[in-house]
Amino acid sequence: MKTLYLLRHAKSSWSDHAIEDHDRPLNRRGQENAPLMGQFMRKSGFLPDMILCSTSRRTAETLSLIVPYIGDHTPVQFERNLYLASSHSMLDRIKKADPKCDRLLVIAHNPGMEHLAADLISPKKLNGTENLFDALTSKYPTAALAVIQFDVEDWTDVELGAGELREFKCPRDLVPGKS
Repeated sequence: MKTLYLLRHAKSSWSDHAIEDHDRPLNRRGQENAPLMGQFMRKSGFLPDMILCSTSRRTAETLSLIVPYIGDHTPVQFERNLYLASSHSMLDRIKKADPKCDRLLVIAHNPGMEHLAADLISPKKLNGTENLFDALTSKYPTAALAVIQFDVEDWTDVELGAGELREFKCPRDLVPGKS
């Protein structure tokens, strides 16, 4: 069994238009939401064995804000190819993950993140998570997390339409009175 955590980076700042997209930092809301998601991951037992993170500043900052909750001992690989990657590129990278890793966290960007999550999930395996799937496919907001399980022994066997959606959580779901 393999579990994939797909985390979109937290909300970034657009206040300085002179900054290249790759170098945009998180804004205040992003700095508040990322730790909320880290707390949720810890509380839910969504703790990765390995982390793949885009090299953008906003993904790195998101990671730094969730690490205190998910464990700073987890190996991290920063990869330029995840910056604004397509869903197909992300899937190709996931398939190359260490087979000893059972729980993989990918921190990256939309639209690739949203498309990958939707494409990996089997409509036949929703098992009561239809509302989560509808939420995921209608909007994949910043700092949102999808948890998808695959009944496989190796990441090379992960295929489109073969995953089971276990959870989809947005930061607004974690703040009382905001949902």
